[in-house]
Amino acid sequence: MNKIFYIMLFLAFGNTIQAQEEIFTLRMRIQRGPDSKQKINSTRYPFDGTLDSSRIYKDNENLKVPLNFSIANFYESIFTNISDFSYAHFSTISEFEEAQFNKLVQFNSAQFHDKVNFYYSKFHSFASFFCSQFFDVVEFVESEFRSTALFDAAYFQKLVDYSGARFNQDANFRSVNFAGDAVFEVAHFYALAYFGYCNFNGRANFNTSQFFCSGDFYSATFYNEADFRDAGFKNLSFERAEIKSKMFLGSQKGQKYDFTRTIFSSNTKLILCEIVDLNIQQEKIRYVFLCDTLNYNLKSLIIENLKNLSFSENKKAQFELEYIFAKSTMFQEPGDKYIKNRWYKILKWPKWFFNALYYITMGLGYKPFRLIYWIFGFITLFATIYFVKFGQKINSYIMESYSLKSRTKNLQSNYEWFDTLLNCTFFSVAILLTVRLKGNILTFFDTKEKKIILTQWLVGLLIYLSFLTFSKSGSILNTFKNLFVE
Repeated sequence: MNKIFYIMLFLAFGNTIQAQEEIFTLRMRIQRGPDSKQKINSTRYPFDGTLDSSRIYKDNENLKVPLNFSIANFYESIFTNISDFSYAHFSTISEFEEAQFNKLVQFNSAQFHDKVNFYYSKFHSFASFFCSQFFDVVEFVESEFRSTALFDAAYFQKLVDYSGARFNQDANFRSVNFAGDAVFEVAHFYALAYFGYCNFNGRANFNTSQFFCSGDFYSATFYNEADFRDAGFKNLSFERAEIKSKMFLGSQKGQKYDFTRTIFSSNTKLILCEIVDLNIQQEKIRYVFLCDTLNYNLKSLIIENLKNLSFSENKKAQFELEYIFAKSTMFQEPGDKYIKNRWYKILKWPKWFFNALYYITMGLGYKPFRLIYWIFGFITLFATIYFVKFGQKINSYIMESYSLKSRTKNLQSNYEWFDTLLNCTFFSVAILLTVRLKGNILTFFDTKEKKIILTQWLVGLLIYLSFLTFSKSGSILNTFKNLFVE
């Protein structure tokens, strides 16, 4: 009897444990969804989706009915056979976190109307997202594509994040439209990464990404900022790509970028943040800038590296690079000790003001012929002042200077405003460009008028002295070479 009692007690206790396990499993499924941690076979089609008989597509010569998902929770699901989500509509959040696709998976022409989560998902076979449309945020963070990944002609309306993703075989992004930001930070491409004909309307972030084979951006268009800082690659091609905004470049490896067949717009800026080797035409050097946050010494190192490595035999290009460095460091100093000096804190503002004036007038000595624009400006300014203040007296002075006293009286009465303006312009040119003033100016005009004339004459002398004193060595010769030599 005792044995029978213990056997019955053991069976009752076992049934209690089993019931508790079933309750726990039911709770987990309620929390994570009905498909949580399940092995999903192709015979389970339509994967708890609703068949939409109003839409039929042809795949592999078979007619299939697409699916509609009001709930798509595939957290940690394992798809053991071929999975076909082509033309499916996902109306709410699609959860594929840590899902595994052991065989072919297709999301061709699928539409995702809410957020999509592929965190840590693994695609063991071919994964196709051809012509798929994502209307909200998409996360492929730390996902792994062990076979070919196909995203051709896909559309991402908002942020798509591939941070830390791994592409073991070819990653195809041909003609993808990234309407929002595209993040490939720390992504690893172990085979060809093809981004040909892509449109990056948002920010393209490839910071610290690794291209172990090659990356091809043939005819891609970057409408917004593109970040390739610290990106590693063997070969990165931008042939016929169009850059319409800032592109951040450079790494400690000093890798080579080829922009010889890249299209630049008026807003293009190649911002160098680290050492880099540029293959670029001389006329495109004007699009090169140094990152503002770098210190003086690192900027100097970047420029010296470009001069010695990229343009070792091109003196014109080296001169342009020196100008880029001078422009970037005109408000910086070589060492921190000098910056911390108390006298520097007092005197830096006058010095910075002089550097700013030096830049807009003579391009820091590298563009001395900018003074021509200022000459025309001062001639126009003083000609206007002469015309308004004492235009008729300018007429009289010109007539007297050319010894036409017999005709002065008659001509003065017949002067029109346009004749007076021409005389004032001629007088303004003569005063600004002369080195020695005529003595009769001091006797012909009164004190107030002489102050204006002498001011213009001193401005002209200052322009002459600045041109001769502050022009950088070789700047004048380099300008003439650019005019007459190809």
